[in-house]
Amino acid sequence: MQKHTPSLKISEKDNLLVALKDLMPGKQVITDNESFNLTEKIPAKHKFAGQNFSAGDLAYMYGVLVGEATCPIQVGDRITIENLIHRSAEFSAGKGSKSWTSPSTKKWKNKTFMDIIEVMVRLEPLIIGWLCPWSFAKMEILKSLKDP
Repeated sequence: MQKHTPSLKISEKDNLLVALKDLMPGKQVITDNESFNLTEKIPAKHKFAGQNFSAGDLAYMYGVLVGEATCPIQVGDRITIENLIHRSAEFSAGKGSKSWTSPSTKKWKNKTFMDIIEVMVRLEPLIIGWLCPWSFAKMEILKSLKDP
């Protein structure tokens, strides 16, 4: 996270930044000992330019290629589908090993499907029950599977 600026820049290569909260026009952004002012409102979780772009310039975020400018973009401008299109680097799986070793299943050897359901039923309210009211109904359905 940038010092004194609620934005995110993960890699030195990044020229796009992510707003961690709503940022107003004119807000000073400090990054890598440089500073600039935002040119427009940047909603939380949206991206903005950390440098000036010309059409065709490549955009990086989280250290990877994510896009290409379709028109000039000024430092501090919000990134939109009108000014940036998706791009990605070439991908290659390489010549590494293609073998796979399955994980150990010893701890599940004497377990049944209903044992797993029972654990899920006990843990679900702790994990997501407070997020999804419908999960309590689902929990009752799972309980009914155990007790016919």
